[in-house]
Amino acid sequence: MTASPSNLSVTASKNSQFSRVISIKNTADSGEASLTGLSAVLRNLTPDSKVNAIIDTSTLKSTLSPGESSSVVLNVNAPLDVADTAEYEIIFSSLEGPSTISRIKLNLRPAVPIPVTDPKGIDIGVNPGSNIIRTVKVINKGLGTMNNIRLEAPTSIPWIKPFDLGKTSLAPGEETRFSISINPPQGTALGQYQDVITVTDGKYKAVVTVAAEVSTINTGSVSFLVTDDSGARVAGAEINLVGKDPYIQSRNGQEITYYQHFYGRTDANGLVTFEDKPIGEYTYYVQAQGRIKLSGTAHIMPKSEASMVEVKMEVMPVQIEWTVVPTTIQDKYDIKLEMNFTPANIPTPKFGLVPPWITVPKQVTGPVYLEATVINTGMVPIIDAVATVIRESSKDTGISIVGGGYIGEIPAHGSAKIKIKVDPGYYNLKFGIKDFGQEDKAPNRIHIMGNYVSFDNDTGLPMDPPGKVETNLALCNPGEQKAKVEITIPSLGGTKEEEIQMPEGQMEELDYLNSMDGFGGSGTINGMIALKLDQTATLERQAFNATLKVTNGYPVYSLQNLNVRVQITDTEGNDVTNKNFIIPTSLSGISSLDGASSLASGQGMLSAWQLIPGEGLGGTDPSGKVYLAKAVISYYLNGKYVETTTKAEEITIYPQPKIKLHYYIPQKITAGVPFRLGIVAENTGDGIAKNLTVESGQIEISSNRIGLETNFKIIGTSFGVSTDTSFKISLGDIKPRSKVSGYWMVRWEMYDEGPDGKPLEGEFKNFRATLRHQDYKGVQLNPLITGITTEIIGKDNVLSDPNDHDNSLTLVNVGDTGFPSYLLNLKTGMQIPIYVPQSLNTLRQPGEGESLLKFEVPALIGDPDAQGAPRYQVLMLKDPMPKANVSSVTREVYAEKNEIVTLSKVNCWKDSGNIYIVDEIPVYNVKPQGNTESQARYYHKPVYTVDFRSGAVISAVEYSQIIYDVDQKDLDKIKKKVYYDVGHYPDEGDTFTIRAKVENKGNDVESGIVEFFAAGGDIKGEIKIGQASFSDLQPLFTTYVYVDWNYNKGGKYNVTARVSGSTAKEASKDAVVLINSRPYADSGVDFSEDVLKPAHFDGSRSYDKDGYIQSYIWEFGDGETASG
Repeated sequence: MTASPSNLSVTASKNSQFSRVISIKNTADSGEASLTGLSAVLRNLTPDSKVNAIIDTSTLKSTLSPGESSSVVLNVNAPLDVADTAEYEIIFSSLEGPSTISRIKLNLRPAVPIPVTDPKGIDIGVNPGSNIIRTVKVINKGLGTMNNIRLEAPTSIPWIKPFDLGKTSLAPGEETRFSISINPPQGTALGQYQDVITVTDGKYKAVVTVAAEVSTINTGSVSFLVTDDSGARVAGAEINLVGKDPYIQSRNGQEITYYQHFYGRTDANGLVTFEDKPIGEYTYYVQAQGRIKLSGTAHIMPKSEASMVEVKMEVMPVQIEWTVVPTTIQDKYDIKLEMNFTPANIPTPKFGLVPPWITVPKQVTGPVYLEATVINTGMVPIIDAVATVIRESSKDTGISIVGGGYIGEIPAHGSAKIKIKVDPGYYNLKFGIKDFGQEDKAPNRIHIMGNYVSFDNDTGLPMDPPGKVETNLALCNPGEQKAKVEITIPSLGGTKEEEIQMPEGQMEELDYLNSMDGFGGSGTINGMIALKLDQTATLERQAFNATLKVTNGYPVYSLQNLNVRVQITDTEGNDVTNKNFIIPTSLSGISSLDGASSLASGQGMLSAWQLIPGEGLGGTDPSGKVYLAKAVISYYLNGKYVETTTKAEEITIYPQPKIKLHYYIPQKITAGVPFRLGIVAENTGDGIAKNLTVESGQIEISSNRIGLETNFKIIGTSFGVSTDTSFKISLGDIKPRSKVSGYWMVRWEMYDEGPDGKPLEGEFKNFRATLRHQDYKGVQLNPLITGITTEIIGKDNVLSDPNDHDNSLTLVNVGDTGFPSYLLNLKTGMQIPIYVPQSLNTLRQPGEGESLLKFEVPALIGDPDAQGAPRYQVLMLKDPMPKANVSSVTREVYAEKNEIVTLSKVNCWKDSGNIYIVDEIPVYNVKPQGNTESQARYYHKPVYTVDFRSGAVISAVEYSQIIYDVDQKDLDKIKKKVYYDVGHYPDEGDTFTIRAKVENKGNDVESGIVEFFAAGGDIKGEIKIGQASFSDLQPLFTTYVYVDWNYNKGGKYNVTARVSGSTAKEASKDAVVLINSRPYADSGVDFSEDVLKPAHFDGSRSYDKDGYIQSYIWEFGDGETASG
């Protein structure tokens, strides 16, 4: 074993610390034994030297293989008063016996001071007569102490003088300062001067070089060299120079004080120069990405060359940026309304027949198939319908129903075919009445019966047994007599005659009445219809968008186990975080912030939250309460735990509203008459409810056990907008302890029987509602709409009568700005903050032959979710058609798709020669073209169309078909018109009625004329077939107008109804009318035949243009008939 070095001599200064490494080596040859149990002992040979020495054996191996080495460290501390020499031995040994010694001798020299100045030199520019003071720092970087320090002035330049030395003694590492005055007197020659100032204790010294340029210029330049603590030059650093000397400027007699300010950015080399700036003392501020901002003092001096300021910035290893800005969110609630409705006077269903009887030839030589149609003329289904053949004698046979006679269900206004088979034979089917005991019936007939469902009003259970309905379809032989029939036509106010062939034995003419009096059964049906309506209530809710950006500027270390939590406190430091809803909305650059992930060196992360205040935090004061929001950040850096917080940002939380919704419907309603589904929003809270809207779908029938053919339809709203399937009302802002109301206009739609039909009535029996608060981003917030009630009222008077258009809207100007600030409805209490666009771009002007005004509103700039952002706009424009009514206003926006909505009638009005339109400003998630902002939602550019045409539109065109109602006692057949398909179209030459449903979708009462035109078939072009007038049609109401048409040619025709003078698309509607072509009967050429010889009759040349011939019936003029 050997030590290296075996003898060590060290020369060092007193008052110092130093270390030396001593190595040992196993010098045995390879293959020989290892040395084990190695140890090292330090022996002090000069214990009175006052030197403190120890060895560190942590690096010494316990075993050395042959040729292997190890080492120890000798640590020495030599105080100021130690001896000049000291000696030590380090003895190394092993368990096997070999050992070695390393001898150390320390030669300790006296400690000396080393004075160093900062700066080492001063280079200035100065004007004669000026005095410049500079400060110099002196540091003792030696190991000895300086005593009796003094300053020695330059010998050649008397106006450069050092003074004000802070200390005259400096221990090692200690520092002091002194000042230098440079004050060349007037008359000093211009030029360059240089000398030195000496700092000394008589033995040791340091010098400061002073260079002064004396000149008469009053501007100068200064350059900045910006580096960081890694030595890299910093490009793009921003430098602001602010003068310390105030400047006074007088404007209009007022003195204004300001300070010189200059700005620059460093180039790629970290340099920037400010040239020709006023001389003086300036404060500079330097900031750069990833570095700590710093400031200092710089001087601009009267020099020919720019003075240099070197700035060293500290790299900011972890940069943290935290922002909290107010915003709003959409707080949504699902509402389900359920209503039970009972129609009051629904007639029991009744059978109608076409034709009123079936004629059977007396002589049938081969099987004959005949048919009739049975129609349910009622408004509810007939179930389990069955047809049965009844003959005068129980022994009579030969006539049967194809398929057995079971018909099943016939829906309201539906029909079914009854087909009979007549076998060969002779049939003498008498027409008339026969006493069957309890009732008089036709002797030969098809008896049709069925059931209908009705319910007990008290229990709600089906009636048992069910209601019954029946009729008889007479079977008779064809006769020769024809009857003249006088038909009353109410729509024309006159009559006309028709002829019809009578059954054999029917001698009296029948009453044919077109009036619908008595239509349907004699009784009424009881039943319940369940309705449902889905709605969504939305109001704006206060929230804050918080964003945290963390950048790891360390070149090597990761921020391990990074954890971030948002904390909210009140101004007294009480933690209220758990009373808020903290919802993460985005995270990038790291997978999580729960301590499970790390942020790598040189990487950054960005996280965002929405902070939503909970209940009670806003207090009761309308101005709200101030809280502090910050982020608490913790991580491990190179094994060390670090925790820091961001700056606490002030947020103001306002009181929250508490809304209760109250719904109302009238108890009794009439079919076809609009009624109101009313809503009252009551705010019982301390905060303002912002922009409350309720969007409704259409009413749906959830249960209709009686099968009534009916519908309920929303047709309009109070202030708001609508599409075909959505109806949104706006209730605006609701102040604390106040109410606002609105409504939806609803119509109960039933089949209209005609001019003389009695309107149906009904009543609501039950009305209930459920409320569900939607989650927001998966979080259940505390609800702001806290309750919902329903009430059935005696009359539709929750607001006002249905003809009142709520034209009590007032624009309120707050603060005398000249522009309206609020839209106020004096009746309903609705108050909506509004915005007035500065310009409107007209795209289309109305004029002669043109009734549309089209204009564009520029998109608003800004974030629609920002607190206080405008929600509604009022559009004011000169009325281009003062004498015309506004029938509708539509808004079109192209965002995700081309959306067109219709504004409520109360959103627009005329006043003092102007048109006023109030509408919500369109907002969508889609970024408009050209917008460069990054935000959740955006304002969009709307286009409005104002329609000055008539509000009267055609919503349906129908034509009449004929059925027969058979009186079972006297077999009278009453001919009736119906406006639904029974499968039997008008025959050519028949007079039938066409009607159009006129609906007033405008804002004012409408009167006018509807013209009817026909085209198609053999008509060339278009012909006018009639016209009818309507008058005093109220908004949202409907009426029918009727004309009669008789055309002698069968075929398919297109009938159009148009509101005269209106060019609106909805003012015209078409319907296909089918006119049946009569079959042509051809019995063949005339011929003669001998008596008692067979005669052959040929009808094969008969045809039907729009169908086929089902059967042939021959009449021989002697009372006999035959088929075949």
